[in-house]
Amino acid sequence: MKEIDEIIQLLKYNTNFNDLNDEFIDKLNNYILNFAKNPSSNDLKTLLSLIKTKSQGLIAKIILNLVYAIGEIGKKCEIPPDIINFLINFYFKSDQWVRKEIVESLGKIGTNQNLAEKSLRLLYNSLNDDYADLRLKALEILAANEKYHSIKYAYILISLLDNQNPVIKENTSKILKMLIKEESILIEILTNSKLKLNKFHIRNLVVLFSDSVFKLYKLREALGNSDLSDEIKVMFFSEIDTIIKIISK
Repeated sequence: MKEIDEIIQLLKYNTNFNDLNDEFIDKLNNYILNFAKNPSSNDLKTLLSLIKTKSQGLIAKIILNLVYAIGEIGKKCEIPPDIINFLINFYFKSDQWVRKEIVESLGKIGTNQNLAEKSLRLLYNSLNDDYADLRLKALEILAANEKYHSIKYAYILISLLDNQNPVIKENTSKILKMLIKEESILIEILTNSKLKLNKFHIRNLVVLFSDSVFKLYKLREALGNSDLSDEIKVMFFSEIDTIIKIISK
């Protein structure tokens, strides 16, 4: 599009945001939204030019639409590392709405290409965000993509098991159920992490093994032979014994 090319050229030479009026910003946002409606790899070059503009004031005015467009294009086309790194870096200096949009875009990109470790780390770390909607979105993305389930970040998931939001707890348990298939895996995670477990964490972890009494007894034995503290063992034993009694009735 000739007009958008002219805008990009203007941005290369005009870094003074005060000279860019509302009409200009509206036109630019409309062009960006058009990219989202008709995703094409040809638009990535234009988006990269926008990302590289030196006017941070301008970026602030277009960032939501820019991130949204990147995600929509990412569902069909491979997004280059430069653009993904832009999303990750911008996440840490953005408000909650932009952070959520970035997480959503990474989720869309992840349906079409494998996310690198840096992106995966951001998704898991966002589970600690104060903004509940963002945490829910990150969990939804991770729960829907088994290839992004990682033992490395299981401790973050375990820390959410005492959350009062039933959806957060449900999605967290869903991922952990697929990750922790043997009692030895759970012991290893707990031994290598510095998690401060309470009875709600422990109860929900025990429930992961409640498919059968046999699994619960195996978990009890493994815990007894582990290097976990006696306090933690006692809490686990109490929950295991309670669930065994319920199942055995």
